[in-house]
Amino acid sequence: MKPRIVEKSAFHVVGMQGRYTPTTNHGIPELWSRFAPRMDEVEQRIGKHSFGVCIPIEGDELGSFDYVACVEVEPGGRVPEGMTALAVDGGTYAVFTHRGHISHFHETMKQVWGVWLPASKLRYAHHPDFEYYDDRFDGTTGEGEVDIYVPIDPASTRVQG
Repeated sequence: MKPRIVEKSAFHVVGMQGRYTPTTNHGIPELWSRFAPRMDEVEQRIGKHSFGVCIPIEGDELGSFDYVACVEVEPGGRVPEGMTALAVDGGTYAVFTHRGHISHFHETMKQVWGVWLPASKLRYAHHPDFEYYDDRFDGTTGEGEVDIYVPIDPASTRVQG
C-alpha cells in the first residue's frame, strides 16, 4: 500500500456518535443506518459527501474510540436532537483508498494500521482519523471507493523522502 500525503484544512461536521472497541466496531453500520435517513435534517451542509470520524479514547486499554457518522457543515448551525457537532483539526494525512464492497473495509483497515503504519517511517499523530465517502461510493449497494485519512506527524514526512 502506498498512500498519498496531503495537507487537509480543518472542517466541521454534524452527525451521530457511538463508542466502540475493536471487538464491537461491527455496530458501526447500524449507526450509519440510523444517521443516513436523518442527513437532510442537518442545516448548512456542505456538499453531498460524508465522513466517518474516529476519535481515539486516550489511555483506554480496550482500544475504545468514538465514531461519528457525519456530514460537513458550515460552523454555527443548529444541531438536530440526538446529533453532535465536531470540529476536525487540519493537518498532514496519509490517504489510502479502499476499493470494493464495504464488507471488506476491515481488511483494508488491518493493512493500513497493522501492516503499513508499523513498517512506515511515518509517525501517527494522535488526532482523529476519518473515512471520506463521496460519489465514488454507493451507500445503497455498499460498493465503491472510500478514502481513509490517517493523521501523521508532518516532521516524519521529511524522513520518509
